[in-house]
Amino acid sequence: MRHPRRLVLSGCLSALIVMTIISAVVGWAAPNLISRTWTHHLTTILFFGFGLWSLWDGFNDKGEAVELAEVEAKLDADWKAAKGGGKDN
Repeated sequence: MRHPRRLVLSGCLSALIVMTIISAVVGWAAPNLISRTWTHHLTTILFFGFGLWSLWDGFNDKGEAVELAEVEAKLDADWKAAKGGGKDN
């Protein structure tokens, strides 16, 4: 909350508008510049690649478990400090 809300909202909306325009242009240009066969093969490879990546990440999520444990420990410590400090919540 360091920046004014209007500035943050206008920045987010501007980024969304620019991203939408770029996506529409690329979505129109890619099939017109690349043949339909190559587009089909490329999307198939990307689909399976992202699927395998998701499976790999799902089976090897040890980093997220460690990070979650650290956050839970910090929240627990903050909760105990707030109760012991006499603060009203």
